[in-house]
Amino acid sequence: DAALARTPDDLEARNDRAVLRWQAGDRKGAQADLDRVLELCPGYGLAHLNRGNVRRESGDLEGAIADYGRSIALDPDEPKAYERRGTALAELGRAREALADRGRAIAVAPWSVEPRVARARLRFLAGDREGALADLDQALGLDPAHAEARLDRAKVRRAAGDLAGCEADLETAMASRPADPRPWALRGALRRGQGRLDEAASDLDRAIELAPDRAN
Repeated sequence: DAALARTPDDLEARNDRAVLRWQAGDRKGAQADLDRVLELCPGYGLAHLNRGNVRRESGDLEGAIADYGRSIALDPDEPKAYERRGTALAELGRAREALADRGRAIAVAPWSVEPRVARARLRFLAGDREGALADLDQALGLDPAHAEARLDRAKVRRAAGDLAGCEADLETAMASRPADPRPWALRGALRRGQGRLDEAASDLDRAIELAPDRAN
């Protein structure tokens, strides 16, 4: 705020304040700052990306998609714009376009785990278990400690009938994040389906101990 008091049209300071406002939950203030930045400099790609984030969280998905598109046009090598446009497209039910954006994010940032996890989820929802599993294998190859990828692979393996693989992933997740109730709950459901009722009850009890507020 002090920097803006001295130079009210400082683009970087106004963009940074917008991000702080967005992170604090002040979406209206954040968008006002970003609107001003883009009024002064329509070619500021990062401001389009940030305004897209604000608009998406505010429910303006079409506006967010437009901003992400402008960000991509200005900087085609920025993976976050593809990732987040893909999220907005998925929220609108435009799965094919969302999948394409996930693929573009992977192409420009092959070291990135998040777009692979996101694409795996879309593929799984579309019934493409093989594609989802391939993405998650790659994600875990890049980051073996990635908890969401590990849990997602357990779910895909269970759906594909690989119950031993599912249980192995859940046990790895438990070892890496012992306070997370989700692998315990998932293993409890797996074991219940296998008729291992005592073991299932023990797992579900542990999940409830870790997150009693979720029990209801």
